[in-house]
Amino acid sequence: MSESEPATRDPDAPTPTADAASAADTTTRARVLRGGVELASLEAREQRCLELLGDGAVVVRVPAPKRELRGRLAAFVSDSIEARLTSLGAPGPHPHTGDLLGDQLFRARTLGAGLVLSLDSLAEIRSPALTPEDSHTLTGLARATRERPLVLLLDDADRDAPAYARPVPLGALLAPTLVATLPAPPVAARDERESAPAAHAVGDDVDADRRAIALPKTPREAARRDEPREGAPRVPEAVAVHARALSSARGPQPLAVLKRLFLEHYLPLGTLLDEGHIDARAEAAHTTFRRSFERAYADAFPTFALTGKRPRMVFDAFEEATRLARATGARTTSLLMVPSLRVDLGLRMDRELQPSIPSEARVESGLLFAALPSTSARQEDTLARGVAALAAARPDESPADPEWHTRGALRRVRLGSRDLYSLETVAAWRSMPRGPEDAAEVVSALATAIARHAHALVGRKGPLTNERSPERTLLFVFGDHGFTYEDRGHTCDGGSTPEEAIAPYFAYVLDPAN
Repeated sequence: MSESEPATRDPDAPTPTADAASAADTTTRARVLRGGVELASLEAREQRCLELLGDGAVVVRVPAPKRELRGRLAAFVSDSIEARLTSLGAPGPHPHTGDLLGDQLFRARTLGAGLVLSLDSLAEIRSPALTPEDSHTLTGLARATRERPLVLLLDDADRDAPAYARPVPLGALLAPTLVATLPAPPVAARDERESAPAAHAVGDDVDADRRAIALPKTPREAARRDEPREGAPRVPEAVAVHARALSSARGPQPLAVLKRLFLEHYLPLGTLLDEGHIDARAEAAHTTFRRSFERAYADAFPTFALTGKRPRMVFDAFEEATRLARATGARTTSLLMVPSLRVDLGLRMDRELQPSIPSEARVESGLLFAALPSTSARQEDTLARGVAALAAARPDESPADPEWHTRGALRRVRLGSRDLYSLETVAAWRSMPRGPEDAAEVVSALATAIARHAHALVGRKGPLTNERSPERTLLFVFGDHGFTYEDRGHTCDGGSTPEEAIAPYFAYVLDPAN
């Protein structure tokens, strides 16, 4: 900048001191940060901070305020900003400013593109509600983001925290006929647990994975999907809720978070879209999440064998069945693998089984991750060799038996030193052109075959042997991987999309007395 060109001054800035003006003149100006408010998880906020840091922003991480700071959030945030600016060597505050935030933004601009405030959870100061002072602080910061280089990142758990809005005239409060009552918030703005068919999150740690999950309910079969259903007017709002939840998952996410989003939002949204509830934004959110999961799992899978940190996988089925048998008092276990069992097909199969197997017989259900490539041969190899098979693949498998409907597809498979049953119903169904609208056919056939197998296990003879079965048996039904629907009715597997890489499992305790 030449001496004849005056320096452009930030409109938010108070009259700077000589030291501040000197620092501003000698510091190379970064581009101005675009303001905004975002609510996201801790991982997403941290990722966003790293992105904005790369854009030249000054990032201030504000820890979760303690209970004693209730009503004093403004001072707590201001002190955090001041400490950060001081540590970075920013100019000192203007002694006579009437706009403290404007002064801090001006000083932050001498260091970079603007200011980023990342606030941890407000849980300790929001019960029973945020105070009027703290509510005013947050709304003031949100308004400032519209015109100033300020980004406000909040914890998504605080989305529904009760807060105070703008005061109303006393006369309106004293005259009930004049009070304009606020309408109930739309379904899209309510807690997602109330408006979406939700499931409990399944973590990647062993203890969390061992807790039973309530898998989301599925719609009627495809042949009945045009019938009117209860709650039909709420479908557009439900689509918006699921789309918003998927869109908020920006940047890299832990597998536990992706798994929760898959269960609670991705699956229900996909069902609604397949039923014809078309929404461009929802379709974009659904596709974006699918691609993000595909990249994340493909990147994470090679580390499983190296670090030992991994989610529950298909080859853990033997150990999971043994654990559940001990917990439920079952005398023996029977594993039934269903190749190509997608999660959505598994959910429908479980519902179809209810007339044959009492609902109380199901003791646990959950998800398993497939080894890559997500093919049946690869999963059988990992079931036979365990963790050691993660670093090496095996040649492709032979095609499924296309005569399953006439000859039956239940067969005994020897994997390493252990046996299990394999039911090729879905794999054979895929051998011909299929689409989502044809799923009712295979779900019905699959449920019938599993029910027959279950009743044989607690009868006098097993389905493929002459041995007498114990009185109490744990039946562990699981998929090895899923598949995707392609053009012209073809299906595809082997990839890392959520439809291909995630498979369900269901554990039933079979007792002749029931």
